[in-house]
Amino acid sequence: MLGVKTRLLPMAGAALALVALSGCAQSSQTAAQVGSQTISTSDLHLMTQALCTEQRHATGASAQPPSAISTVSNSALGALIESAIDRRYGDQHAVSYDKLTLAQEVNRLDPLISELPAADQARTRQLISDLFRGQMQVYQAATAQVRASGQAPTQQLVQQQVGAIESATAKKVDITVNPQYDTSGPGHGGDGHGSLSRAVSSDAKNSVSAQPDASWVANLPAGQKCG
Repeated sequence: MLGVKTRLLPMAGAALALVALSGCAQSSQTAAQVGSQTISTSDLHLMTQALCTEQRHATGASAQPPSAISTVSNSALGALIESAIDRRYGDQHAVSYDKLTLAQEVNRLDPLISELPAADQARTRQLISDLFRGQMQVYQAATAQVRASGQAPTQQLVQQQVGAIESATAKKVDITVNPQYDTSGPGHGGDGHGSLSRAVSSDAKNSVSAQPDASWVANLPAGQKCG
């Protein structure tokens, strides 16, 4: 049986391509809304913090140059939206998952979580657990659906089915994103600008770009970049 590879970063999948920037009734404490589930700005901050910590310790092929925190925040919001979509499907369809495997996957990130401020660790661990649970549920469902079609559940076929599940689920739920946050990187909707006004200067364009210029990132203050 193929094993699901849990991840903090979201897939560049069909579900997130359906997310449109919207300022509809969003409070300053809400980053996004997926149906009845609210993604708070505080949870977005925690996930961004976790991704920055992960990036800082990445080595070998996983190592990355420093990134603007705004770019990492976009990825974090994508992960949280994907998590809500995955868990919505999994719970609606009562998809089972291996609780022991889930615990092991979350425990794998204990060294990362332990570096976060003590007050943030419990909630960050819960966010990561929710993210991995949703991934496991959708992967389990996708594998079963590929098998039911009479095909061998190869990684490619299962991943395609995961995308189909997420896309179909996203179409059935209202998803709104606070226009303060840009979710228009790879796999996201929108025009590349989280703000309602279009960036004009090169600095403004880099600040909202999914892949800002490396020299621009290098010149950011330490508090505005990861890695």
